[in-house]
Amino acid sequence: MKPQSVAFTPREIEAMALLAKGSSAKQIAKTVGRSEETIRSRMERARHKIGAPTIACLLDYAYRQGSLPRPDRQQLDFEISSAELTALRLVAHGCDSAQIAAALRTSRANVVADLRKLRVRLGATNMPQMVSRAWELKILSETDSEVVEFVMTRGR
Repeated sequence: MKPQSVAFTPREIEAMALLAKGSSAKQIAKTVGRSEETIRSRMERARHKIGAPTIACLLDYAYRQGSLPRPDRQQLDFEISSAELTALRLVAHGCDSAQIAAALRTSRANVVADLRKLRVRLGATNMPQMVSRAWELKILSETDSEVVEFVMTRGR
């Protein structure tokens, strides 16, 4: 990702906020009165502004930068293993399941299964909403970049 701060348009922020709540591009299009293709291209432009490989990574960046307001903290009512936390951090930074598996030295199938279970426990319908819920529950923080860099260099 590009390190400098990026200004998002109000429409990009509006769409990101709806994505963070779990809305699909189709639902967002209906809500804001635009076409689904317009919403998808808006998110792609925002993603490319920062060089984010995924929408989940885009939302993580928007929370870190302050473009999206941080949600009010809610209580976490379950345990997250260190492997799940690391996988979540890597998802938030744009890694795919193969990259996460290599970094954690496990199989891709294990990573996919663990992320699916974590997504369900967080009450998220998709990966971008999972990242948003993790910010809401204070599972993710500004210091995660250091952990991600360490894990990724160790996995090589």
